[in-house]
Amino acid sequence: MKTSLTLAFALAISLQSIAQTTVTGQVVGSDDQAALVGAQVIVSQQRQAITQVVTDAKGQFSIKLPSGIYGLGIQMMGYTATRQRLTVGSDKLDLGAITLSIEDTELAEAEVTASGPRALNGLDRKVYQVGDDLIAQGGTGMDILRQVPSLTVDIDGNIALRGDENVTILVDGRPAALLGLTGDNAFERIPANSIASVEVVTNPGAKYDASGTGGIINIVTKKGRKLPFNGSFNAGIGTGDKQNAGFTVSAPAKNFRLTTSLNWGDRQRRNESHVFRRYDFPDTTYTLNYDGAGISGHDNLNFRIGLDWTLAKVHEFNLSVNLGQGNGTGDETTEYVNQTLDKSFITRATQISGNSFGYGNDNISLMYKKVFDDDIKAFSMDATYATGSSQSGSSTRFVKDNLYPDDLTYGDVAAQLFNNIGDNQTFNFQSDFSWPVGDAGRLDMGGRYSIKASKEDRIASQLPYQWSSSYVPDSLRSLNVDQNNTIAALYATYGHVFSEQWKGQLGLRYENASLSFNLSDGSPLSRVYPGLFPSAYLTYTPKKGLEFQGSYSMRVNRPRERALNPVIDYSNPQSLRKGNPELKPEITHSVELSAVQYSRKGSISAAIYAKRTDGMFSRYLTVEPNGILMMTWENFDLRQRIGASGNAMLRFSKTLSIQASADAFYTEISGENLQVGLSQSGFGWQGRGNVMWQFQPKHQLQVTFNHWGAGPTGQGYRKGISYLDMAYKYDIIPKKLFVSMRLSDVFNTRQFSYIQDSRNLYVTYDRARESQILYLSVQYDFGAKESKGRGGRKGSRGGSGGGSQGAGMEL
Repeated sequence: MKTSLTLAFALAISLQSIAQTTVTGQVVGSDDQAALVGAQVIVSQQRQAITQVVTDAKGQFSIKLPSGIYGLGIQMMGYTATRQRLTVGSDKLDLGAITLSIEDTELAEAEVTASGPRALNGLDRKVYQVGDDLIAQGGTGMDILRQVPSLTVDIDGNIALRGDENVTILVDGRPAALLGLTGDNAFERIPANSIASVEVVTNPGAKYDASGTGGIINIVTKKGRKLPFNGSFNAGIGTGDKQNAGFTVSAPAKNFRLTTSLNWGDRQRRNESHVFRRYDFPDTTYTLNYDGAGISGHDNLNFRIGLDWTLAKVHEFNLSVNLGQGNGTGDETTEYVNQTLDKSFITRATQISGNSFGYGNDNISLMYKKVFDDDIKAFSMDATYATGSSQSGSSTRFVKDNLYPDDLTYGDVAAQLFNNIGDNQTFNFQSDFSWPVGDAGRLDMGGRYSIKASKEDRIASQLPYQWSSSYVPDSLRSLNVDQNNTIAALYATYGHVFSEQWKGQLGLRYENASLSFNLSDGSPLSRVYPGLFPSAYLTYTPKKGLEFQGSYSMRVNRPRERALNPVIDYSNPQSLRKGNPELKPEITHSVELSAVQYSRKGSISAAIYAKRTDGMFSRYLTVEPNGILMMTWENFDLRQRIGASGNAMLRFSKTLSIQASADAFYTEISGENLQVGLSQSGFGWQGRGNVMWQFQPKHQLQVTFNHWGAGPTGQGYRKGISYLDMAYKYDIIPKKLFVSMRLSDVFNTRQFSYIQDSRNLYVTYDRARESQILYLSVQYDFGAKESKGRGGRKGSRGGSGGGSQGAGMEL
């Protein structure tokens, strides 16, 4: 009997320990006390989210929890997130009505305004959440960037923000170059499935590097931090021999979290080009036509592992290692037709080229962050070391008739060979500190030091005759460059809340940038660019949900080695290239006025801006008497631009949401210092519309339209392009397993065209890479998923992932 009582008592205790209490409540808005549908209710314990639900059609929620003490967080687009202590006992707990206030944003606060691909809309930045973007499923980072409002990506992967290509690109807050993401179409190396969001800052303050006159783009990768065990597997195929696969796993263990990912891609792309040139000389006029077609392949593998460690709940450490490698091949055939204008004299040549390349990029990063109870206080340090290497080779031969000029080929040789070897090392360190000043002020200070050493060797050789047994050195086309870049910077900003309606901030950044490299004769060339870069912001909030802001910043674009090196590059016999050692940095002054209106349906923002760039530098083409082009760099007198932009992100119902954006700008470029009458002006615009429709519970359709308007380039114009993308998604297991199909460039119109019109030379240039592609992707998610609501408390840093520049997106 005694044993039975003991067992019964133990069983009762056991049952009581696993018994769960039902916690209920209702979430309403402060403006009209209406129920908030789809608000996220997150329960956490010891800083870890343990469960989350969304409110139903009546704004109600119900959660079952064991007895204990928890944190309860509630967030909803357009409203200020709230967090409270939750004590759960044995009796059912009804929290009643929980009221969320319409967002009273901080200077840079962003707000969720759409789902599908979701977007956050703020005064100084836009954040585009791409995890649910069907158009990019199975694609690359380039596909993601093409989906971001106000961004355009050309055929070589050059990214422009509001029509300005001089942008600074970060990955998780760190310069993209640290990951080896440089060169043509570099962001094709990042799989789209690894990207969580893209942050766009149009008028950055003193906290950010002064380079990038067009603004800052921060690519934030997925990490799954602060969640239970989670991960995903994905795979995809595309027409034209394209495949990709990858996985991500994130696992917590007490105060540690291990995250690892592996992504592989193998893609083939066709390309074609057409160029028409007309040369106008005093004694004759002749034309050159050439048509090229080829195919290139790219195989890449990226591995990442990260360890997060929280010590005593106030010290956070993150160690991450990234390993990446890739290789590829390409072949291209180009037909040249050289003739006089009346076609009385015609010569022809065919250029046959093959190339291969390989690269490796590795980096290790260590970050420390001190956690304070007060959100205003912050301290962090971030150090990164990266190495990169590259190898490439190309072989070219010409088949030409006897009258085709030797100057336009590699001479009377059987084949031309190039072997390129490069390597680089980079170290970057940054520290940031924030502290309250009185009851209404905040001081931010920090510094950054970066040093990069790189080396490039190009070894050129020629095969004199078809029957020759070996290649002979070609010193004319060989070159080697050793260069070092350093940047040392300090910044300070002070923000002050004057009243509930008015807030402001002043900032100043000092940078000292130096560049040195050796010329072909061994002599050094060095440049030092010191500078002070101020910024200022003023925000007015007449009522909750409506804000206006005025901002000013001064930024710089410094010339790089290729723009300065005076050694002529003879690698392309028809278009030579040389730098200009007298090139000066360009300085841009930017003023912007913006407004944003939040509501439960989404948000609408608008901005007008003006930019003045003194000493704008750009490529400058001249033609030699023998018809060979010479491309160099020159400082133009001035570029002025005024523009307006708008962005609307609205959710009309549970199943339909849209996002629409447009940018219009007028540009004037003056180059009278280079050539009499060399000036340009023109109007350009770009627009984007995105519709997400969930027409059945498990079926989603997305349609995106993009237009990139024509605009001036300095010596010519870029023609406009338009294209349409479509995608469909089917949830096999909701929130777990889905398949998607997308067709990029439905009507095959994504082709790039330029017109160059200068003294003695008129050029039309058309290029296209394979863009009409059908993709099929499958993805399986397991464990908990990252929250799709706002990123936490008011004043949060936007989830940039720990990089020093990406953190602290506030003003």
